[in-house]
Amino acid sequence: MKEKEFFLDAFARKTLDLEYPAHYQHAYFTLDGQVLDFNQHMTTQLVTLFRQVILENQTTFMEELIMATQNTLEKKVRAVSLELGELMKAHDDKEAWKKAGELHGLLKKEEAKQLPEILVESLHAELRGYYYVNSELNKLHKQLYAKGNKLIELANQ
Repeated sequence: MKEKEFFLDAFARKTLDLEYPAHYQHAYFTLDGQVLDFNQHMTTQLVTLFRQVILENQTTFMEELIMATQNTLEKKVRAVSLELGELMKAHDDKEAWKKAGELHGLLKKEEAKQLPEILVESLHAELRGYYYVNSELNKLHKQLYAKGNKLIELANQ
């Protein structure tokens, strides 16, 4: 996971008078508490308070971020696996080949190391089996093509 891809958005509601609409102040922080940007009306005291909260809870924020990323990747891997299985059952070889490549790419990502090991190993084994069967199927298609040419040749004599 690359830290620069994520940031924290902190905001506070400022209400001077309950009769008027609330005014919101916001700031953006990196995951290590550095200020990226804040609006003109936010006081430095509030920015410092947000920064302190971020630094105190940095471990918790990172754990939650990792869990959210893992859950997203695991859902994606499972969804692509399901689609690949359905395409294979439907004999849609071209789309299945694309889906197998997509699944292979997902399993090669750095974040995939955080997925359950048994799931990743099982999927790798099934993908190897798929690629083997697909290559054998391609050989058979070539043989059938050659047989078809031979039949056409014999029919035209």
